[in-house]
Amino acid sequence: MRPGNKVAQLPSGYRQIHHRDSDYYYARGAWYRPQGAGFIIVMPPIGLSIPVLPGGYITVIIGGRPYYRYNDIYYVQRGTSYVVVDAPSEDQAGTTSQDELYIYPANNQSAAQQSKDRYECHQWGNSQTGYDPTQAYGGVAASETATARANYQRAMTACLEARGYTVR
Repeated sequence: MRPGNKVAQLPSGYRQIHHRDSDYYYARGAWYRPQGAGFIIVMPPIGLSIPVLPGGYITVIIGGRPYYRYNDIYYVQRGTSYVVVDAPSEDQAGTTSQDELYIYPANNQSAAQQSKDRYECHQWGNSQTGYDPTQAYGGVAASETATARANYQRAMTACLEARGYTVR
């Protein structure tokens, strides 16, 4: 669903987020605002924060900093929350790599469980390969980045599939 689309009711499992005197509703990566008798899908304002990233997000490392993207919305981690930020500019793109794993919960895992599993599999993949996508060049020598990244993605895939996810 795209911004501007209207719905009669919010999807199940939505969260209400209060930001700067306005209420937003968040469900499965989409943002809603009340409009008339229903709701309209909107882009969230910069600075709004959520406790858990939506399932299926991808990690983009730009200038050595991890950004999390879902539906063309960018988030950065601040403490235990994720904050909506402007899309990184091309000037920041010096060292860019992308975690291209698309992860789908095959066993109806909650958003919180997906985030926990993804983080734990990241830790395991990093311990197995030495590659960390949150670091510039994955934290390895530039000449080793491509091989280490491929090994890391194989480890992530194996870990997530063992936990009941479909990974592409």
